[in-house]
Amino acid sequence: MPHTALVVEDDPAIRRLVGKLLARNGIEYDTAPDGRQAVEKLRANRYSVVVLDLMVPETNGFEVIEIIKKERMNVPVAVVSAVSQQALTNLDLDIVKLVISKPFDVDEFTKGILEICADHSLPSELGSVAVNRVAEQMGDVEQHPEREPVRDDPAEERDAGDGRG
Repeated sequence: MPHTALVVEDDPAIRRLVGKLLARNGIEYDTAPDGRQAVEKLRANRYSVVVLDLMVPETNGFEVIEIIKKERMNVPVAVVSAVSQQALTNLDLDIVKLVISKPFDVDEFTKGILEICADHSLPSELGSVAVNRVAEQMGDVEQHPEREPVRDDPAEERDAGDGRG
């Protein structure tokens, strides 16, 4: 499944530039010129990443991040904004995976977005299953009680399987 991004930016020229950079790297994208529309699209769709300007109208980017957290949307955010460094100190780093100041370097932006998409490739449920499988193979996870017990003795397996006990 291709990666998808939501670009939340009120400046049409920057929205187009970001869209071209994403498309050039095989990432499909939607756009939202304000935070209200961004939240509507986030509630209706699943994205690999949100590219977010913090100073958008309606619902600002800080509020969008809070809604993502509160509603557990499980989507990483790349902040691309011209706000001061001091304003960025309270960003939730569990959600915000990249911060780039405007004007931004195209190569830095592209590299950061591709890294986020690579990290967010698997849905969390599949990712945790894969991690648990690897951990079990390494002996780091206890056997789950809801699973069938592991039988080492072939006679025990034969007795349990024939129903005669």
